[in-house]
Amino acid sequence: MRWAKRLAACKYADIGKTKLDELIGKGLIRAKKVPGSSPNTSVYVDLDSVDQYFDSLPDAPLQKSEFPDGERCR
Repeated sequence: MRWAKRLAACKYADIGKTKLDELIGKGLIRAKKVPGSSPNTSVYVDLDSVDQYFDSLPDAPLQKSEFPDGERCR
């Protein structure tokens, strides 16, 4: 297992704190809380569980018409 602080896990997954907390709450991503530390630094996220979550998602569509308007690589 690879552990990272909550903010580092958000950056790793390229998702916001609210979404990360939602996924943790649903049990889709594993996290641990360190007792006695401040709320902002006490949560550590298992980055392997982040990888497993993304691996469980369906593949993205390949047809241009299925992507949101304006979304393109530059």
